Amino acid sequence: MEIKFGYGAAIISDNQGNSSTSTGKSTTGGNVCVEGKAGSALVVDGGDGLAILANGRANVDIDANVPASAISMTNYGTSHEIPDYTTEGSADQLFDFNRFIAVANNTPGPSQAGNNHFTNLLAFITANNAASAQPVGALEGLIVVDVVKNDPGVAKLNTSGMPKGINVRGTLVLNFDSSYGPTDKIVNTASININKADLSGLVASDTASYATGYPPVYTEASKDPAYINISPAFQNFAPTDDLPALAYNIGILDIHGGANICGVVYTPSFMEIENKQDGQIQYFKGSLIGGGGIYFQNNNNATSIISYDPAALDRLATEANKGKKVMATYWE
Repeated sequence: MEIKFGYGAAIISDNQGNSSTSTGKSTTGGNVCVEGKAGSALVVDGGDGLAILANGRANVDIDANVPASAISMTNYGTSHEIPDYTTEGSADQLFDFNRFIAVANNTPGPSQAGNNHFTNLLAFITANNAASAQPVGALEGLIVVDVVKNDPGVAKLNTSGMPKGINVRGTLVLNFDSSYGPTDKIVNTASININKADLSGLVASDTASYATGYPPVYTEASKDPAYINISPAFQNFAPTDDLPALAYNIGILDIHGGANICGVVYTPSFMEIENKQDGQIQYFKGSLIGGGGIYFQNNNNATSIISYDPAALDRLATEANKGKKVMATYWE
């Protein structure tokens, strides 16, 4: 027997949702909406699990590759209901963001304080660009970025501000301050690479070609969260723990640029992922867990893939083992 995260799907949405059957963004209303067009490669791959697991509806465009048999929806109020692990500001969230902050504060890094905690986006972007230009190619460890009111870095979330994109090996946490509400958003058009996979052999129609970069392999062991002491204030992370690739605590990170993200993506808010450029790849290998509805769009001649990877989710380091179940690993 083993304690594992008990919900296995490429997309997990615990919002109650509504009765709308539209795939449009303006009608998402807590549902999962997958919108595409003929000619786009839009895939949600459940592998050995589900493609979509939702308390609300899962509305999928006919041009998207998401088998109906891989969708479990309208689970709210049933015995299959996903518990609410995404209430903003609640102690019942999957993750304690203060625990993430403690790790970043104690990890040696390039911030002004000499750690991995950046007090605004502009400071993070400067360090990210410097690391991206070095042989290591990325910031490493658990990175926390405070997103503050009128943050000067918001205007640089593009290819001009980050020519090589966002590059992180480990975990990126966006810590929106109290000036942000659930519907406030920042838009990013630069590429996001977190635990990036080798996509040189990627064929959208062939799930066997879906590579992963998870778990991250650090060039400096001192950046590994498992070796950062945050006791006694918080429980230390263990080497076997799965940490999310990307997490944000409130507000909306609207992803318009390329993406190569391996690991769990988590937010208690609305998740908005739109492929806005022909030829662009948005690739997620792990699981997307959202609380305000999830909108996944590709209306271009581009490639958009979300693929479930249990290796990024089974031992998810949730607070007080939220979402974990005792499961059989083998029997005789």
